[in-house]
Amino acid sequence: MSRKFNDAEKIVREELKKLGPFTAMKVNRLADLMYQLHGYTSQPDLDYLQSKHPQEQLIFQFALLANWFFEDRDDSEGKDDDADSKIKI
Repeated sequence: MSRKFNDAEKIVREELKKLGPFTAMKVNRLADLMYQLHGYTSQPDLDYLQSKHPQEQLIFQFALLANWFFEDRDDSEGKDDDADSKIKI
């Protein structure tokens, strides 16, 4: 029996195919922030995409999904006009 992929896995596979250097850098930064939220020490120079550690790979996938979600949203989907000014990192 073959394993059936869910939507998140499909999105991650597709996003990895078109991942450029700037987006990879941005997603790695987001992955590092998420890594810290999990209680781990920041590793700003770590390439989470190339990591062999399962937790770090998963964090990168979370960050990639978050990047996809926020970059591919259409304004007609109810985006709050003031949302960008409320988010400070």
